Amino acid sequence: MWSDLSSRINPSDGQWILAGDFNAVRSPEERKHSKYKPVCAENFNNFIYNNGLLEYPMQGRRFTCIKDNGKKLSKLGCFLDCSEFFNKWSSACVRVMPSRHSDHCPTILELVDLNFGPRPFRVFNFWIGKPGFEEAVKAVVEDFEPFDPPPPPDSSLTTKFARIRSCLKSWRDEFLVK
Repeated sequence: MWSDLSSRINPSDGQWILAGDFNAVRSPEERKHSKYKPVCAENFNNFIYNNGLLEYPMQGRRFTCIKDNGKKLSKLGCFLDCSEFFNKWSSACVRVMPSRHSDHCPTILELVDLNFGPRPFRVFNFWIGKPGFEEAVKAVVEDFEPFDPPPPPDSSLTTKFARIRSCLKSWRDEFLVK
């Protein structure tokens, strides 16, 4: 099976994913109270390595196959993808969902939105005292009109900082780049 799959993988085909239940594990930790076969694991790991595949981390549960009322556990399902896909969506993860009607848990590839909020507002010390710096900041602060109705204070402050940042960027490009 691994050589058949390898023959179908073409790195020049763009971005792609192999997903499913491969009925193989990569290490003994991926099985609990069920038989681990080192040769099968080695073949699976070689297939992944030889084809340059990457595996997304799992979240939610450690195992995707639960048999004998939870006594035998295995991680059989996974998402293997080319490096181009992985690099484009590096924040994705595999979410293992609860199983209600089968011994296999459904898995989904989930994009995680890593929004760290607004960009930090930075003022470099060497700007202070340069011609036009203080005037640029004062002009924005004095011209800032509060919203009607007033938003939460942090939203107003964020907007004020965004306007100061924009003004200082123009000031920097005009005065410091010369």
